[in-house]
Amino acid sequence: MKSIITSIILLVVAISSFAQDLSADLIGDTTLSFQSSNYPDKYIRHQSSRVKLTDITSTLDRNDASFVVVPSLSGQAGHVSFESVNFPGHYLRHSGFVMYLHKNDNSDLFKKDASFKPIKGLIGDGYSFQSENFPDRFLRHSGFVLRIDPNNGTDIFKKDASFFMVTALNAPLLPTPTLKRRVVIENPDDLYMLFDCTVH
Repeated sequence: MKSIITSIILLVVAISSFAQDLSADLIGDTTLSFQSSNYPDKYIRHQSSRVKLTDITSTLDRNDASFVVVPSLSGQAGHVSFESVNFPGHYLRHSGFVMYLHKNDNSDLFKKDASFKPIKGLIGDGYSFQSENFPDRFLRHSGFVLRIDPNNGTDIFKKDASFFMVTALNAPLLPTPTLKRRVVIENPDDLYMLFDCTVH
């Protein structure tokens, strides 16, 4: 009986761990951008090798804020890495607990520094990202600079460490859709005619 109970406990733990694996939500053929939960007009982007939270106003900004999410460079299941769209082979990684965009040098240290476990956002929505080699630390912004810090449990930390996944900002803009309106015009004979009017 004891062995059966132990097996059930292990099964429950395994199922729970599987349910918490959010990496499949992020990994795919599309590029993604990440929006701050508490500054919704700002997004994660790289700039001169630093990783920041900024407004996005130009084509360069949109490219800098777009990433391909790939299985973790470390090979750890359930973890991901973030590859730059406009600098292929360069990944977000922490160094001295500060985030940078660096070229993958294939070292074990780099692979771990560039690997994160996505979890449900600490605010209860979106995503938060836990460092692989410092699992007590989470990706967060502070002074609009990205770094990894321990979760101190405060509301501000939870907001700083929570992000929303959106379609990559560098995605081609769709043409403005043609809008069709039905217009009623009164003619001199008090008759009404309906026609479609295309508005650009």
